[in-house]
Amino acid sequence: MAGIAAVISQINQQKEIAEEENHRYKQLLSIQDALIDKQRAALAEIAKTSQELQAVEEKRNQLKNQLSSQKSKLLIAASESSDLQTLIEQTVGADNSSPMTTSPVALKCVEDIQKAVFSLTEAALKEDNLSIPAENMSDVILTVSEIIQNAISSGAAKETTEDTVRRQSFVISSLVPPPPESE
Repeated sequence: MAGIAAVISQINQQKEIAEEENHRYKQLLSIQDALIDKQRAALAEIAKTSQELQAVEEKRNQLKNQLSSQKSKLLIAASESSDLQTLIEQTVGADNSSPMTTSPVALKCVEDIQKAVFSLTEAALKEDNLSIPAENMSDVILTVSEIIQNAISSGAAKETTEDTVRRQSFVISSLVPPPPESE
């Protein structure tokens, strides 16, 4: 009997050891499941962050393209401004035989025109998208036209009929808005 009791005692000890191991395995599985859940949550958060970063990158590219487009428009406006200044210089400087008394008036006209164009350029550079509102551009064109007309009306400058037609045509074409861009 003592042998059977020893075997039963040994079986009970092995059973307790097996139950303890089983309990530890269950704890490890529970911990492992919790870690898997945390990993899944972290992966979902990473996927969400990746999508947000991709959206930000797409928005950045859109803004970069818009900025490039606005820069091109600003360069075109600057070129048109240069053309306008050339036209003004040709108009004001067309009559080299004018007396020296008109020189200060001509210089004042050129200075006023340069100030108007400079303020327009400065306003565009302060904008995030480097754009010039159409009404600002129209105001500058009208201001320049008035300056030239005042110089002509006062007798400080002369303008041929052809020059008048060219100037007025330029003003009119400048004030007509360009057709909308298709994207």
